[in-house]
Amino acid sequence: MKPQTKVILDLLGTNNFPYPVAIFPDHDFDLGPILSVVAFDVPESVYLDVSEHIVELLWPVETQPMWLGGAIHDFESAEQRARLPEDTVWYEPRRTHAQTN
Repeated sequence: MKPQTKVILDLLGTNNFPYPVAIFPDHDFDLGPILSVVAFDVPESVYLDVSEHIVELLWPVETQPMWLGGAIHDFESAEQRARLPEDTVWYEPRRTHAQTN
């Protein structure tokens, strides 16, 4: 695992980010190669807040290539997961006992 990916995972975990996050190499039409950091299973009602939150948490992280954050709606997550590259690294939020019941 690349050190930059470890830093991203640590920041998400330290801040108890509540959604799964995929970290994977990607390509942006305008920017070229990027590192995508995308939250999954995000309800529509909090989509913009979650997108902003992930960017706020990770803004100090410098990666090569640069990273871009975002989110995927809960109703689109399964289809998008199927398209992820094989080398995707996942952050999984910690679940409390109350969340599992």
